[in-house]
Amino acid sequence: MSEDQEGIEEQKLPANAIQAKKQALPPPPKQYDDVDPYTADHRDYVLTQSRMNLMAISQMSDLKANLILTLSAVMLQFALVKVSNHEFVGHKEPFWVIAIGSLITILFSAYSTLPKAPLRFTEKPDTGSNTVPRNLLFFTNFIPLTIDEYKRHMATVLRSPPHTHEAILEELHAHGRFISRRKYLPLRLAYFTFLLTWLVSATMYLLA
Repeated sequence: MSEDQEGIEEQKLPANAIQAKKQALPPPPKQYDDVDPYTADHRDYVLTQSRMNLMAISQMSDLKANLILTLSAVMLQFALVKVSNHEFVGHKEPFWVIAIGSLITILFSAYSTLPKAPLRFTEKPDTGSNTVPRNLLFFTNFIPLTIDEYKRHMATVLRSPPHTHEAILEELHAHGRFISRRKYLPLRLAYFTFLLTWLVSATMYLLA
């Protein structure tokens, strides 16, 4: 049936039937670009949830680091007591392995929870530039700025939802990299050293 014939038939139908026919048609698919950024609550939800997930992961890594640090400290004390006991009869090499491995584990665990900040604070002069620095929301990037420059850049970031969303995305990306490189990598090495210490010391004790 041609479009002209359909139009003629629609003219013959009553108004209620035409309205019902239009309502029965499926709505056109909505594209992502068609969403109004000023009312896009789902974007705010995704960004907020992503930030909460990163905070939870960071707290979890600190909790794991404190746990392995406490266990390693107990192991180190136990091994040093055995090594320093001159009345102890037996091989002391396994306890030396425990002491050294526990000390290395403590260092890795402490490094993963160590606050990372520049040792020297230098405030850069305000050049009057309107170009927003990369990842302005991350504290290590805005502390060198003067208060006037910081307010000027933040005014640019907060002037519209798209600018704000872009700044939050940059902050989430930097935060995720920070957690991966500065927290989880040394924590992984700490757990690996802890397990390797027990494996080597137990093997040496059984073979002695």
